[in-house]
Amino acid sequence: MTKTLRPDRFSSLGHLRGAIRRFPSKARDGATHRVLVRGLRDRNVDVSDYAAAIIEDLGGAARPMIVALVQALRRRPRYAVGEALAGVGVPAIPALGRLVADSDRRVRRIAAWALGSPGLVRDLQGYAA
Repeated sequence: MTKTLRPDRFSSLGHLRGAIRRFPSKARDGATHRVLVRGLRDRNVDVSDYAAAIIEDLGGAARPMIVALVQALRRRPRYAVGEALAGVGVPAIPALGRLVADSDRRVRRIAAWALGSPGLVRDLQGYAA
């Protein structure tokens, strides 16, 4: 299941999300990351937003997907991708900082929003302590 997105992409991503919840070690699996990155690149906005929501759930385990998230945000600015970047936590801050200077104002707005999101602020407070 983690090799390709089946024709019913929502179902495939839903099964993957369930597997990650049942087996948290799956969140660090390279095959899982590849399926989620493919979901981010999907033409269907709902599929890419769903993949972003799953990535957000992964938190720090999604660190290897920061580059794919940045590319997805630049390709199609969506708050779901900004939420996923914020969900990664402190490791995403340099990427978000660069996105604040992007030429596209929608990307800048989402990056600034993500930098100020409560989850990321909470992570920073815990990181600094």
